[in-house]
Amino acid sequence: MYQFAKLSRRWLVVILFAAVPQSSLAFAGENGVADPPPAFAWAKEPRPLTDIAFTDEQGTPLALEDFRGKWVVLNMWATFCIPCLQEMPSLNNLQAKLGGAEFEVVALNEDFGKIERKVELATQYYADNQLENLKVYVDYNALDKKSYFKLQIGGMPTTILIDPEGQELGRHCGAADWDGDEALDILRSAMAGTPVAAAADARQLCPDLD
Repeated sequence: MYQFAKLSRRWLVVILFAAVPQSSLAFAGENGVADPPPAFAWAKEPRPLTDIAFTDEQGTPLALEDFRGKWVVLNMWATFCIPCLQEMPSLNNLQAKLGGAEFEVVALNEDFGKIERKVELATQYYADNQLENLKVYVDYNALDKKSYFKLQIGGMPTTILIDPEGQELGRHCGAADWDGDEALDILRSAMAGTPVAAAADARQLCPDLD
């Protein structure tokens, strides 16, 4: 039984990597090539999100509802996801530049295992890489509570822009440079109610948003 559990987990890792868009894998090269700016696939209309439950590093239960009134950049990541790690420093810098009472980057860890293990992995990764501006948030282990599935994430990293009413405005699939001028312009334009047009390939990276 134990061997079967180990094998299943291993195959699940393979499946998740297969689900990551190939273009996002290309962003994580070892030659120092920078990530591109985000190309949001904008929803035709702001759409309500199924509320998801997760915890902070103390195990305190949280939900998206707790962030109402803020603009949220919700990023789904894991320590085994190379493109995720590629963009984490820029998300940390984004939080430093825009974070506050009206804006927060919520980086939600999707590693395997119990909450305590997820917290340990995320906390250690933050410490090793001086990611001092991001808070530790981790998803529940039970599959029926997985935010990953409830939000219909097709691969990691995926980043969702959520308005203060808790509605999804759009999402970017794959790694991106989140603290560059282009990313900041995209986010500020959305916050001002005038989102810039999506790049031509945005809907190839993400599923259509009705």
